[in-house]
This record gives sequence, C-alpha cells and structure tokens, in this order.
Amino acid sequence: MNKCTVSVLKTGLAGMAAAAVLFGAWPQAEAAVITAPPEARQHKELQGQRLPGEYDVRFNDGLVVSGVLAAKQGQRNAVGLTYRVEDGRQLRLADLFLPGDAYAKRINALIMARPESGRYCFQGIREEQTFYLTPQGIVVYFRPCEIAPARMGQVEFLISFAQVQELLKPEYRNL
Repeated sequence: MNKCTVSVLKTGLAGMAAAAVLFGAWPQAEAAVITAPPEARQHKELQGQRLPGEYDVRFNDGLVVSGVLAAKQGQRNAVGLTYRVEDGRQLRLADLFLPGDAYAKRINALIMARPESGRYCFQGIREEQTFYLTPQGIVVYFRPCEIAPARMGQVEFLISFAQVQELLKPEYRNL
C-alpha cells in the first residue's frame, strides 16, 4: 500500500485527484483529494476532514485502473475507485456492462449461490454499488453494517470476469 492523505469534501474536484494517485501520476503521493461517494455521505463526521490513509492499485491494464483508498481508522472508510484511463472518467459498475439489468441479476444470483451468503442480509446489489477490479475479476463489496454486523468488517464477493463475460461491454471483455 502507498501512503496518502485523503480529504473528504462536501463538494469537490475530487475524482481527478484520486485518479492521479491511482494512475501513478503521484507515485509518492503526499495528498489526494476525493469527494465522498454517494453511499459515504451518510458519514457527515468525515466531511471536510483530512484523514491519513493508504491507497492500493488493484488493477491497471492500460484501459482501466482500479484501486482502494482506505482510511487508517478502519475499513468503514474504504472506497473503491475505478477509472477509464483514456479520459480519467470514474466508472460505475453499470458502466462496465451492456444496458439493462441482466448484469445485476447475474451478480445477485452468483452471490446468492455462495454458501456464505446465508450469513448476510444480502438483498441484491444497488444501482451505485461499491466495487473495484482485480486481475481475477470484479470485487463487489459492502461496508460494515450494510449486510452484516460491524464486527464482520467489510464483506467482499469476487465475481470472475468469466462469469459475466458476455454481459460486459465489448471494450471491457478483455479485462
């Protein structure tokens, strides 16, 4: 993991600074500025505060770069970020897939088929689902208390690219 400082702002410039950290434009980053993603805005105590943290690039194939920014205070503040290298645009999970909800249905079915899913209150992925990419696939994750008690920490499910290959947009089929 690389060290950085994360500022969570009410409004912001954010995505591009976070992308610069992930792209390696600031390989020895002293600071990164990010905007709290919609699902993190509930943590109003974090707004405007500088938090020491770490970033870890999990995937970079030249087309897409994806990683995790995590505050040292614990996984509650972990944020997965995925950007298209060409223009620096932050990608949502839906952006990787063909239009429609077939990808959500497939991911929900894959998660529900896992024996460990019975331990969680999983009811399906959200429209703005948190995720990041690895060479093995898409990691769909849930913050503590989203689908499990806080003591279980962040819950993650790896969905291999092969399991959703035909649902990916053509430009992302070779990830």
